[in-house]
Amino acid sequence: MARHADDHGTEFSPEPPTEPPAEQPTDPTSNMFQAPEGRWGSREVEIVDVTFLDRVNQPSFVFHSGDPIAVRIKVRAAHPVDDFVFGFGLFNADGICCYGTNTYAEDMNPEQLSGDAVVTFAVDSLDLVEGTYKLDLAVHKRDGVPYDYHRLLYTFRVKSRTADVGIYRPPHRWTFSPNVKFTR
Repeated sequence: MARHADDHGTEFSPEPPTEPPAEQPTDPTSNMFQAPEGRWGSREVEIVDVTFLDRVNQPSFVFHSGDPIAVRIKVRAAHPVDDFVFGFGLFNADGICCYGTNTYAEDMNPEQLSGDAVVTFAVDSLDLVEGTYKLDLAVHKRDGVPYDYHRLLYTFRVKSRTADVGIYRPPHRWTFSPNVKFTR
């Protein structure tokens, strides 16, 4: 290998020229737990509106731990489709997946979707600790090809009267022998 000297007489071996890496189109769905925030898909079926609903079906962005929550998703199919899945993913502010499911995973086999439609994902008891949470909402084919994928675009807040930590606040109770006493 040829050696060269710089302006100060110091010898060095030049690095062989390297080709810049070819631009590889990234598939945001290749690892959904690392996909960036955003929206993608063919939009043959499109998510046109998302609303968080409280216990009296009023729009809200703040809920209390244990309250019910419903996520109303308005969709529009440009043409009738018979291959569709609705997906829901719940993430905490650190990007940790708290829960995820979809209609196909829950053994709902699609038949037809056409025109304007409403899909509601309802949780009877939002058993999360206090914090900020984000949603993934999607409509895609059974093989995962997205019609419209909304990654971490919807945020809501959970408040709690209890200072517990973590993500999930499971329904629970404490029991004690008679010689253990507390006051409230």
